[in-house]
Amino acid sequence: MGALAALAACALSPAVSAAGQKVISSPGSPLSSIYVDEDLGCQVQASGDSSASFFGGTEPGACGTFLALTKGDLGEEPVRHLFGPSPPGGVSPEADFTITGNGQKLEGKGTVAEPFTITTPVAALESEDGGKIPVADVTETNSYVTGEDFYTTEITVENPGPELQGRLYHAGRCLLSGLDTGYGAAGAPSSGSVACTIEPDDIPPARLMAFTPTSTTPAPSYYEGLFSNVWSKIDGEATPFPDTVDGATDEDNGMGLSWPFSLAEEETATVSFTTTITPTSPPTSSSSAGACAAGGEVPVTVSAVNGAKAVDYVLNGTRGSVVTEASGKATILLPPGQNTLEYWGEDETGAQEATHHSLSVTVGSPAVKITSEQGEHTYEAGEAASVAIVASGGGLTANPSAAHVPISTATPGTYVVSRSATNACGTSEGSFTYTVLAPPQLGKDVNAQPISGKVFVALPATGYASLVAPLGDALAFAGVGKGLHFVPLTEPRQLPVGTIFDTVAGVARITTATARAGRQQQGDFGAGIFKLLQARKQKGLTELDIMDTHSAHRVCATIGKQTPARDARAAAHLSGKVLGRLTGTAHGKFTMRGQYSAATVRGTQWGVRNQCDGTLTRVERGVVTVRDFVRRKTITLFTGQSYLARP
Repeated sequence: MGALAALAACALSPAVSAAGQKVISSPGSPLSSIYVDEDLGCQVQASGDSSASFFGGTEPGACGTFLALTKGDLGEEPVRHLFGPSPPGGVSPEADFTITGNGQKLEGKGTVAEPFTITTPVAALESEDGGKIPVADVTETNSYVTGEDFYTTEITVENPGPELQGRLYHAGRCLLSGLDTGYGAAGAPSSGSVACTIEPDDIPPARLMAFTPTSTTPAPSYYEGLFSNVWSKIDGEATPFPDTVDGATDEDNGMGLSWPFSLAEEETATVSFTTTITPTSPPTSSSSAGACAAGGEVPVTVSAVNGAKAVDYVLNGTRGSVVTEASGKATILLPPGQNTLEYWGEDETGAQEATHHSLSVTVGSPAVKITSEQGEHTYEAGEAASVAIVASGGGLTANPSAAHVPISTATPGTYVVSRSATNACGTSEGSFTYTVLAPPQLGKDVNAQPISGKVFVALPATGYASLVAPLGDALAFAGVGKGLHFVPLTEPRQLPVGTIFDTVAGVARITTATARAGRQQQGDFGAGIFKLLQARKQKGLTELDIMDTHSAHRVCATIGKQTPARDARAAAHLSGKVLGRLTGTAHGKFTMRGQYSAATVRGTQWGVRNQCDGTLTRVERGVVTVRDFVRRKTITLFTGQSYLARP
């Protein structure tokens, strides 16, 4: 059979991996196992990894040495032939290497002086004249020193014939840390090398696997990229690698080195390189956060030789995870208040940091709120008063929170209650300002405050300008009094005698002076409009003059202006029409004055109302004295009784 026919026959059936292989075993070392097949297939197992570093297991792995011949002693026609193993998912050479001599040898002790070595002599055979002749002899020696993170490969090509040209390749499909995808980097760890990496362009530096030339003649070419593209460059045309890496693309990648050679008869060429796998180790993490994270952000940095992937955490009992940036940094967001945080790093292989870090972090400065437990900002002198103090915010080291804190109302004036709270983020102060009214003066002023609903007041001309501003915006009410301007009464105030109160939709508590020094009297009044009067000569008697609406009087005025029959019907219908009214509960000397009578209490609950047919007094509880102006008669009423003083 001629040389070309023999080559064609070889090309019809793909090569089969050799059955034998030698293994360097070094438990506890960074590289625990190194495999070499009899057809120069290779594999390596790094300590701590769950799988080998090249795709496809160990018999064989997707790694190997290949020889492309473009010219040899096979007649006048140039030879284009590729020899080598058939890695899984990779190249299918036209022919295997054939083991020669005494086969593979495993020797050494793993020391620097006597490293472990696997020596594999093979030949590239071609058929000629019915036999096999060696076109090239190849000897590959792999050596390893226990404890190193690399092993060295030396390959010698010898030409047994008159002339030999071609290219030597060494390549593999990466499975670094069990990850089926990765990036690339060139020139790491030294110039001319090529690496499969976990981080893009190995930034930040992390775990990698690299082929690094240790011989410079002939100069090698390199390639890292999609594994199928790497395999496609290994061919019988002796195509050089393009000296490129795809450092920015996360892909199912591979890498390789290649060397050209041109040998005269019995000439040899030797190349050497290292296969480095940086040791694996679990990720670590750290944070610069202190006891206070004012913005609620806790920065964490993960360092991982297998590439930082995430920060896992438990925040206030709830588990979460946040993906790291390319730099390994991540930010955990915390809610306001006091937080308990536990965090740890995770790498691209899913390995997690064994040490979990714990932090107690406060977000935000504290706040202090002080409020009146009576709902007031103004008190009468001697009135019982207290505040509630509530401090909010986490991790308080100074906490003034308390309920029923008494405040002094002994002396009239304006006062401020202040308290401060402190946590890791700082100290904050809250305050409450209140006013203590002076005791009312007989015949001059009274103290008044709203008890329920809405209460309005119209002030007399004296002092109006100075009092209306603190009370609020003036409101006009039609039908009550020409020129009167009412303002809301929202809290206790001292008002002059002569003030008109609108309590139609509310109740006002009025405190007045008595004839006895230091003694006061008090009553709650509502349901009507009245003018408050008090004369010193009346020895403390407080008079509440009921004010009728003009519109109601106009209704009553229709009686007596029609025919007698119609007047009778109108009188029957309008006799109970309410013109103005007032109800009260009081202790002391208070009198409600209607149009036709005045009702004075001795400590009771009563009501007076003006109607078209007279002034009606009704006693709900206690005793009331009624003075009938028309009859000039005084009547005493008891609980449940009423009296109508007629015109």
